[in-house]
Amino acid sequence: MSALPYGRVMSETPRKVHVYLLNGNSNAHLTKTMARLATKLCPEARFESDTVSAAPRYISTPEHVAVARQHILDHVHERLARGHSQPDALLLACFGEPGLIELREHIKLPSVGMLEAGIATAMQSGRRFAILTTGSDWPPMLADLIAFYGVERRCVGIETLSHDACARSAAIWKPELRRQIVDIAGRTGADVVLVGGGPVSGRALAVGALPGIVLIDAFAAALVQVNALSKINAIKSFRKTND
Repeated sequence: MSALPYGRVMSETPRKVHVYLLNGNSNAHLTKTMARLATKLCPEARFESDTVSAAPRYISTPEHVAVARQHILDHVHERLARGHSQPDALLLACFGEPGLIELREHIKLPSVGMLEAGIATAMQSGRRFAILTTGSDWPPMLADLIAFYGVERRCVGIETLSHDACARSAAIWKPELRRQIVDIAGRTGADVVLVGGGPVSGRALAVGALPGIVLIDAFAAALVQVNALSKINAIKSFRKTND
């Protein structure tokens, strides 16, 4: 079969891609917040949001990660075993990505994590990146993940967001987040700053332009990647059907 233009392929699959958005912790309110943001940022997809109710409410320690990993795997297997309305892709809406590698080993769905998607976007956007995240225990755990992904030479700093940068009021968090972004970029020489963590998803998009700094929101990066992978799979399925 001769190659078809991308637009022709997508015209054969007009339905919205079905993304299973899974919050890896048990905070159902956060799940709803992220699902609303996902629908706003990526209206071309249909999101099925879900919460791992057996996991810790906030994953903040290595012990929490270990517990959450198994609960996430069990939860996904139970969801996929139902057999109805199978999703096109999975988005693990947890910056630390517990269980992501294991999911890829055991399920056929494209599976995207916030950290990995954010790192990939950061490396495509500049030479050196720094990370700002929630929770004082996360920097060393993220450093281990970055080493696992083999990109530690590109990462020049991982720091925790201040209390004010995580505040609910935009009048408080927005100027503080801007200050921290400029500060870490200036001290580390990063030309890209990645902001990640469930509670601060979307905030990097609201900060505005910062001279000399490319700003990446990890959740937004994951949404773009999961949508792209879903469309790539649609193209593969189209070609298999029409070969």
